[in-house]
Amino acid sequence: MDWNDLRYFLAIRRAGTLSGAAGSLKVEHSTVSRGLAALKDAVGSRLFLRGPDGFTLTAAGAKVVPIAESIEGSMDSLARQITGEEERVEGTVRLTTSGVRA
Repeated sequence: MDWNDLRYFLAIRRAGTLSGAAGSLKVEHSTVSRGLAALKDAVGSRLFLRGPDGFTLTAAGAKVVPIAESIEGSMDSLARQITGEEERVEGTVRLTTSGVRA
């Protein structure tokens, strides 16, 4: 199972459409569609029903949501930790000033 496929799944759930999901992730809608198909194959069940108003979760899809959101939170936390470590400045700072008389 690929993390990107779970990202596409969550984006579809939140946006309700392939194009909305694609826009939020800044990818093509065909990429989102392929990711959803790959996730469906991986879990062995249909995750959404497609209707005139967009995508609706199936029972299987509803079971995937909390797990995918948990993984999303872990991935976000990992990214913050790595980014925070790379941006942290360490070392000694020495300041020199000259006296000013008023």
